[in-house]
Amino acid sequence: MPASWVAASTRARLLGDRRLGGAHATAVANSGGLAPALQLLQASPYGANLDSGMSLEAAQRQVGATVLWNLRVLAGWLPPGGSAILLPLMAWFEIANIEERLAYLSGGGHITPYQMGNMGSAWRAVSRSTTAEAVREGLTRSRWGDPGTSDPSGMVLALRFKWASWVAGSVPGADAWAATAVALLGARVRFASPASPGDLPQIPARVYGLPPGWQQVASLPQMRAIMSRRLAWVLDGVEEPSDLWAAEARWWSRVEADAEQMVLRSRYGPSAVVGIAMLLGHDAWLTRAALGAAARGLQAKGVFDAVA
Repeated sequence: MPASWVAASTRARLLGDRRLGGAHATAVANSGGLAPALQLLQASPYGANLDSGMSLEAAQRQVGATVLWNLRVLAGWLPPGGSAILLPLMAWFEIANIEERLAYLSGGGHITPYQMGNMGSAWRAVSRSTTAEAVREGLTRSRWGDPGTSDPSGMVLALRFKWASWVAGSVPGADAWAATAVALLGARVRFASPASPGDLPQIPARVYGLPPGWQQVASLPQMRAIMSRRLAWVLDGVEEPSDLWAAEARWWSRVEADAEQMVLRSRYGPSAVVGIAMLLGHDAWLTRAALGAAARGLQAKGVFDAVA
């Protein structure tokens, strides 16, 4: 292993310690309200940009922004060309920025975008766009390529499927995560989308691993039945759209377990770096869930207890 990767991996492990962890996340969820939850987080790795007067949405966004900053720092430590394994992971934040820009152009409020630095593919162009058509043009000229539509929701959906494909092809050890993320996304598109099946964009299933006919199935159990076992496990026990949160939690649990094994098996090198990056992502997801539980009360607390 080149010395440059050894040094980068060693630094990454130190950065990986900047996590809240399950026990502290549970304490946040049990804190009795958003303000006390934010006070608990003041001394955490997320505390620098949090204050007790924040809204839930603003606090959760700052948790995400902290992870993005850590990933940017981590990418800067990698040998020349090494950041290519993290760029697809950071692209999640670019999609969020693009989605929010499209919402703003449709009359929504302005949200301060995630700061991508030089890690974005299309954001610099999209951030200056004043129409949905201009957003599409900016995407077409970028790594993302033409989303195939100028409809805002269709563009975002196309980006999410493209993102999963990018992760699968460029991030070591992430192909199974990406495949099951596509299965979960397909389930959400089919059963949790306000659009009718005929209005949904035509996604090339053969490219992303979804089985033919997935957009026509009548229920989540039917969708699970036509999937290969490699994908179907993420929908185990999911009978109704309201159960999809459990599938997301199951997905994150598998990611956490796999990432921990990656870090243990590969002390140095790209796999260790990816494992640490995904552990940071899981911790942010858990922290955001804990904030939601604290802010929303007993019902949300029950959901958090089921996934923590």
